[in-house]
Amino acid sequence: MASFACYSVSKENTSEGYKELINRVRKQQLPQDQTDHTVRSASYAQYAAHKDLRTYVYKDFLYQLRKAEFITPCVIVCDNPAPFLKTYVRLIEAAQIQDGLVSNAYYGELKKVVTSFVNYFTHVIDEIVRRIDRYSYNVDNHRMMSLVDNTIDMATENQDLFLMEFTVTNEADQEKVNEIEQGHHDYVEALRKLRDSMIYMNKVETIENFAKEQFEISTKKINELCNFTHGYISVMLADRVYEISVSLEETVDRMNTNKRKYSEQCSQNLTRLIHNLYDKNKENLEVHRRDRSRSVDSAEINRSIEVIKSKIENFGNEETIARLELETSYWARRLKDFNDIARVLTHLQGDLENLGKEEEKYNELKCTDLPGPKTICFDAMGENFVKKRKYLEEKIAAVSKTLVTFFCVRGTDRILYADNVGSYYCDEFNHQNYVTSYGLRTFHVNCEGQFVEHCEGDPYFFDDNGRFKLIDGEKVHQCAPCTSQYKLDQDGLFNKITVDCGHSTKVNEKCRLDIKDLTDVEILPTREIIDITRTLDPDSVKYLWDSYGMILPEVLYDLCLAKPKNPIHYLAHILIKRRFESTNAELEAYRELANKYRSDIYQKRQEESMAATQAWKSKQVKRRKPEDLDDTNDWATFNQQTAQMDFINSLDFYN
Repeated sequence: MASFACYSVSKENTSEGYKELINRVRKQQLPQDQTDHTVRSASYAQYAAHKDLRTYVYKDFLYQLRKAEFITPCVIVCDNPAPFLKTYVRLIEAAQIQDGLVSNAYYGELKKVVTSFVNYFTHVIDEIVRRIDRYSYNVDNHRMMSLVDNTIDMATENQDLFLMEFTVTNEADQEKVNEIEQGHHDYVEALRKLRDSMIYMNKVETIENFAKEQFEISTKKINELCNFTHGYISVMLADRVYEISVSLEETVDRMNTNKRKYSEQCSQNLTRLIHNLYDKNKENLEVHRRDRSRSVDSAEINRSIEVIKSKIENFGNEETIARLELETSYWARRLKDFNDIARVLTHLQGDLENLGKEEEKYNELKCTDLPGPKTICFDAMGENFVKKRKYLEEKIAAVSKTLVTFFCVRGTDRILYADNVGSYYCDEFNHQNYVTSYGLRTFHVNCEGQFVEHCEGDPYFFDDNGRFKLIDGEKVHQCAPCTSQYKLDQDGLFNKITVDCGHSTKVNEKCRLDIKDLTDVEILPTREIIDITRTLDPDSVKYLWDSYGMILPEVLYDLCLAKPKNPIHYLAHILIKRRFESTNAELEAYRELANKYRSDIYQKRQEESMAATQAWKSKQVKRRKPEDLDDTNDWATFNQQTAQMDFINSLDFYN
């Protein structure tokens, strides 16, 4: 119900669709008292009688899980599931209900664990199918033997962890340890024999048939381990019916208290508005009765009356009231659904407890000295007790599984997105919230783009000023985890005690909505200018082309398009990304393309050099033959012309 965890300070009226939703919820509201006192008293009796005698504990789960792992030795295709399964049982056992307002967090802790287990169950089965599909196309003897070796290492690791975690306190525990050690020895020996039998498998058809058989057995085995854990978690939840009931009832009581207090405040405000309307009507009547009344006074009063009427008509449809009603209705239905399950479960547990008491009396009355017919009758009674106990235990296990369904029911609709970090959803302020560990942990991206673990275990309330939490006994108003916190001063004004980016009051364009990009900050090394006019030897050039020629041109092109503030960091990351995202065939194609590009450059440069040489030669003076250099006739003609000019000039002296 994280969507109800924020409230709007807007004074605008709700939309028509939202009003219809509110009215439909109001018509379908359940009676206020949803507490089933019969279930509560019966579950408390079970809780008080068996609190310290619970048999479904983490220590017993370790023993039962190891026994289940020894069934049907086969190749395990997926990663080791035992650590994950043990984690969920350990978390359920470690969850403790606390007194006071924080008791409502118990339900949330169990829901988080159970939901995470169901997500892991789905993930591990899907992962097995994907791996089997991948192995089926290129299965060989070496790969299958490697899988067997991994399975043996997995079994050895699980055995070492079992001996570390399983504490021996009596002879019965020591017998269990000896049984597990013998089972582990036989299991590993069976796997080694399986590996030895694969040495002589040389035909492809034989290996494929063997792999198909092992993959099928492996899928069934992992499914059986997860189903066993599913049933064990269900019975553990059945042992905690009383704690879950207390947590849910505390939540429902708190929601009803919030709704009642806020309704009382709204009623007081509505009464105040009605009184204001009455006063304004009296004032308007007085103005009309005056001999000389100004139209301005009448207009102001009429305007005030219209505003008050509008507030009265739209009263009760504010967003805060709407969310309170929706949340209260949700938790009331959750409590009703849980009581339906708990009623059947407590009835079966009571029958099993009564059966145990009758069986004790039977054992006290049983006597072997009775005549034959009576002995047969007593033996038949004993068999009936065993059958009835088995029947009740099966029914309790079946009903207990409905608790897992109850916890895993889908809540608020959210669209999950995915990026290179993981799966996330966007909250009311459009900030990203990443879900990790199959739902066990949630990280919120704050206004600076940093990861902050998101916890919503604190109870919250509503008053006339909106949503608030109690921190060290003081009211602290806060809209959402990433927003500012406020306290009311003596004048009734909000004082900001923590500062966010400002988006809790208005839209801030500088507020980061996703993870901070490391390339957003300019980080350039300060270096002296280096002379790069020198040339490389051919071997160095060949090495660079062979190592980077297939990806460097494209990477540099992307770098020029992006123009990041930190180009060195960006270049390093994109090189690593391209290197490991590309297959060998793609790299070979890039290498051939780079060699072609290099040869094209070499040929182009050679052609340009030849063209430049030809152009230079065409501009030079051509050599002449010796006969082309004889200029005797030219000198004779020149001397003749010179003599003529001298003769013409000498005639001027005769004038």
